[in-house]
Amino acid sequence: MVSALREAVRWGKRQRLLLRLWRARGEEIKHANAALNWREFWHGRDRLESFPRIVQVGTNWTCNLKCNFCRLTLDSTQQQLKALPKNELEISPRVLEQVLELMPYPEMMTLTPLGEPLLYTKVGRILERHRQLGCRNLAMTTNANLITEDRARLIVEGGVSHLFVSIDSDDPEIYAAMRVRGDLAQVESALEAINRWKDRLGSPTPTMTLASTFMERNVRQMPSLVDFAVRHRFNSYSVQLMEVENPELEAEFLGHHVELTREMVLATLARAEGRPIEVKIHLALRNLLTNALSLPEQHRVDSCSEGVTDNFWNGAEPESAGRRLGELSTRGRHLTEKCHYPWYFLLIDTDGDARPCCWAAQSFGNLNRVSFDEAWNGPEAVAMRRNFLNNHIPKSCQGKHCRVDLDHAGTME
Repeated sequence: MVSALREAVRWGKRQRLLLRLWRARGEEIKHANAALNWREFWHGRDRLESFPRIVQVGTNWTCNLKCNFCRLTLDSTQQQLKALPKNELEISPRVLEQVLELMPYPEMMTLTPLGEPLLYTKVGRILERHRQLGCRNLAMTTNANLITEDRARLIVEGGVSHLFVSIDSDDPEIYAAMRVRGDLAQVESALEAINRWKDRLGSPTPTMTLASTFMERNVRQMPSLVDFAVRHRFNSYSVQLMEVENPELEAEFLGHHVELTREMVLATLARAEGRPIEVKIHLALRNLLTNALSLPEQHRVDSCSEGVTDNFWNGAEPESAGRRLGELSTRGRHLTEKCHYPWYFLLIDTDGDARPCCWAAQSFGNLNRVSFDEAWNGPEAVAMRRNFLNNHIPKSCQGKHCRVDLDHAGTME
């Protein structure tokens, strides 16, 4: 009886939130959808009436750089892409239409292709649709080398809400060696242009995240990038782990340099204390340090977009190194605490595949052949959510760069 009553109350709460969503207009749509999505997650729903809160769109497979750690630059990838017709190097018209229909609902829709989104031939159409809807949720991941004065104005006037700017070192030589064909001076000029247009137009957006990928060669620049981020008015600094796509870089993987990585993470957090920057340590790096250093579980924290909240990295007050590393730990947590991507995140790849994230070897369906709902609530998506609720890691999530399967107390296939 108690269980039935509880479920009835939960059903009523979801119905009220669903009604709010369908009545919402403009920017309120994404807030109403977020509230419903959170409620469905906490109620353990495996079929969702809400839309994903974060949508990542791989618009194109073309890029102006040849980053030495990127899958796009591998000979095997290049051979596959050269075999494709030119029109298949971008998302198809059918997928684009589904992206535009989905646009009002996420808290953030990020153009994050394997290449550079400013090379996508229909980026102007996406910007125009975003401006018409007034949803203020469009973001973009860019290396910023193509951002001129005119493009900076277009980005600000077009209402882009957030920029993730990929910069891995504040040393021009190290930057150029990693981001081959890139020029750090050009990037800094682009950042100045964006901030200049924000000031000129009185616009608070786009807000910006400095997104840095670390391996052994650049990990020592992790702390000094805090200064770089503050100088260029970044709002947050995302510290990410290099994925070993290029086997020639295996020796530089931070899993082989754990003590150095630990030292740099702590120095970075100390450098950010009391400064206007939010430092976010990515889930893959947290899991790596948890496993390699046998960190104890301390201080339970709430779930968030990365599975464990990043807010404690703000450095609001000095803390001991032990407490910091204890907060970093993901040991002993339920799978839905470590990660709940299957509920809130959707990656739409350039070939149309709809996936739960960029790591899992899992497709919910291809949007060239199925509708959004057939993918989002299809058998693959429902089965993955059920597995997560049962603290069971499916094969598609095992051995991946997020390392969510390390020290897992639940079951595995």
